[in-house]
Amino acid sequence: MKKSDTSDYKDLEQATFNITWKKSKEEIWQEVFAGLTEQEVQPVRKIVSFQTWLRYTAVAAVAVITLLFSGMWFYTTTVVSPIASRETVTLPDGSTVLMNAETKITYKPYWWKIQREVKLDGEAFFKVKKGKRFTVVSKDASTTVMGTSFNIYARIDGYTATCMTGKVKVMTASGASTVFLTPNLQANLINGSLEKQTVEASNSLAWSRHEFFFTSMPLSKVLREISRQYGVVIDCKGTFNEHYTGNFSRRLSIKEALSLVCLPFGINFTAISTNHYLISE
Repeated sequence: MKKSDTSDYKDLEQATFNITWKKSKEEIWQEVFAGLTEQEVQPVRKIVSFQTWLRYTAVAAVAVITLLFSGMWFYTTTVVSPIASRETVTLPDGSTVLMNAETKITYKPYWWKIQREVKLDGEAFFKVKKGKRFTVVSKDASTTVMGTSFNIYARIDGYTATCMTGKVKVMTASGASTVFLTPNLQANLINGSLEKQTVEASNSLAWSRHEFFFTSMPLSKVLREISRQYGVVIDCKGTFNEHYTGNFSRRLSIKEALSLVCLPFGINFTAISTNHYLISE
């Protein structure tokens, strides 16, 4: 090949190289994706974006609902009736609770339409509005009604439920024992089992009338109730197995009340101070 021919070939090769690398990125992009149109690519990006937004919205909604229901469930109202006092509480549905001295109730006001439930520690008289199931829960047993009135004594020394009106279902905490009560029937928890008996229901509400009414009641329990109602400390020195039956008014002085209860058994009491008494055999 002649020198001039070689020079012409190199000039042609260089020209071709310059043309190839002078293409812009946009021109190369168009050549590579020449078979695709904007209509084929764009919807994919839109669908992916919408699905992601929908997923985040759902997660946020679930979080808000969970937080809302958790707040409704965990928020509680507690009412305490101190020693020598009484409290009346109106529940969200209009049901009322008359609380005896040294009594506490707890309920969930924002959960009330879903579940009518009250936790009780002490003694109270319930007058329930008709509606969904209404349950009073204590450590030893629960009482369930639809619309009725009843008195519950739920303390460390015993559990008693007395039906005033309507019908009452009483069940032990374990569920092993259940009884149904109608007016003037009472359930007592004895050795883990509920026993039913006929009573004069109004006597169970003597405390609401500022009266004491005891029927064959252990003396120790009588003295605890006097202590609770008068707001005094009563220390017992000795064992008191006697059972007391009697009734008297809260209008009596503490010394008069102790005399009525103790003297028939030959038991002495001494005033240590204005609010402190010692009972001895």
